[in-house]
Amino acid sequence: MHDARRYVRKDIAPIGSLIDNEAMGRPKNFNREGVLAKALPVFWSRGFAEASLHELEVATGVNKSGLYSEFKDKEDLFMQSLRYYLESLEQKGLLTAQPLGWNNIERFLKLGPCSMEGQKGCFAPWRNWS
Repeated sequence: MHDARRYVRKDIAPIGSLIDNEAMGRPKNFNREGVLAKALPVFWSRGFAEASLHELEVATGVNKSGLYSEFKDKEDLFMQSLRYYLESLEQKGLLTAQPLGWNNIERFLKLGPCSMEGQKGCFAPWRNWS
């Protein structure tokens, strides 16, 4: 009788284990910030509810499985896009410039969200609301 333990390789994790899945996965061909920046215009123009996964795939160049490997679901992608957007505005110092006050808020509303032409929807600046 053969001893099965003799044939078990120590460097291979059991099928279905996290280690095995990581070893089998393809390396991602995108970066997270790039996906977030490319998803923003879709959410801007369509809003969360109307933005389809297909539109997000086309805009980001990342297929559904790639998006789901990076984000839990569409809501997570939206929330991370919103966080990315707000952090990029924060880096510009629009709200944190000294002295703090209403002038910062006005400057934020006028200048902050203006990186894309024809914005409408959930990230749109107030001057485009008409």
